[in-house]
Amino acid sequence: MRGVLGALVVACGAGLACGKGSPLPPPPAGGEETFDSGTTVTHDASGEGADGATPPRDASVVDAGLPERTLFVGNSFTYTNNLPGMYGALAAPVAPGQVAPMVASVAYGAYTLTQHLADAQGTGPNPQLATLLGTGDAGHVRWSHVLLQEQSQIPGFALSNAQRMSSMSSTVSLSGYVAATGATTVLLMTWGYAKGDPTNPTIFPDYPTMQSLLTTGYEQMAQAVATAGHAVKVAPAGLAFQAVYQREKTMGQDPLASGSLFLQLYGPDFIHPAVPGTFLAACVVTATIYGVDPTTLTGSVAGIDAATQLVLETAARDAVAAQNAMPAP
Repeated sequence: MRGVLGALVVACGAGLACGKGSPLPPPPAGGEETFDSGTTVTHDASGEGADGATPPRDASVVDAGLPERTLFVGNSFTYTNNLPGMYGALAAPVAPGQVAPMVASVAYGAYTLTQHLADAQGTGPNPQLATLLGTGDAGHVRWSHVLLQEQSQIPGFALSNAQRMSSMSSTVSLSGYVAATGATTVLLMTWGYAKGDPTNPTIFPDYPTMQSLLTTGYEQMAQAVATAGHAVKVAPAGLAFQAVYQREKTMGQDPLASGSLFLQLYGPDFIHPAVPGTFLAACVVTATIYGVDPTTLTGSVAGIDAATQLVLETAARDAVAAQNAMPAP
């Protein structure tokens, strides 16, 4: 019998609830800021404010003695529906000795990896990442894996774009700090917007185009990290979303039709994940880190029936298998 997934988070960013076995929290208010292809900052299509919920400003250092220690670094794509907590609950039964991983998260609405790098270097407004990566006065925390999630459009921009160039450089710099803790960098590939990006209609006119560009972008980020000599993996959540999209097309269904499983992965803005989308991403992360088949994972999420859950687990399995079959960066 599958048990209901809870949160296993010990250090939290915006919107995360801490405590073993606590129920998954509702999505926090606010949304991820979106960018046009130049330098002007705009708002997302939902019309929500860019700042989102005000995040807590405290974070705990993870006990270095536990076998798996995972740090998530991202923004609202990470904290919506508590992706770190859902991953922690999924991973607990497959962890060595069934010891639940220690999971921490630093995630603020609209944040980019360039902003996270500034925080890690002590020049940004939020001190948590410098503490957790040991770039401050506390010394190194020993992580196993550190997931880096970039703002949802930037990896799809051209390499000549200023934001993209900054992103590539910041990813490599952050991976250096990650390597200094003894951890592997895991790039959390995000998903295209279900109906394309209205702020960049010529670049991201629809979901398939945006997903293709994001996939290429994350592969280029991984190559840059590897070239710098740091261990890196890609957790292809975006490819898992794509697998659901393609499954519906193969079945002769419209992925964008109201009520489709593909659209059920998204919240009302068709950008942020709904609970099924977060579950799909959590399956991908668990499979990437532990090398397990997601269809063998235990645990269930309220509102996702068993048949749907199996479809999502299968999509995660196929996405990770496809990623693993690619040549190493």
